[in-house]
Amino acid sequence: MRPTYVYLVWNKSRSECVGFDEKADAIWTSKGCYPRGHNAFGTPTIGEVFRDCYAKEGGELFMQKVKVS
Repeated sequence: MRPTYVYLVWNKSRSECVGFDEKADAIWTSKGCYPRGHNAFGTPTIGEVFRDCYAKEGGELFMQKVKVS
């Protein structure tokens, strides 16, 4: 059985985060753009709101990969 992962994107102080099961959506939320070669239809709404609140001036947010048992 393959391990399952969740991707967390944290604010600068690492006091709040948002989680994704799709790595590409977490990358978009972290960086403000999808990874090269990803064909996306729209952007994650919760990611947009999180970036509006915490990614001032377009900065990158820390992304963490967590294994879920």
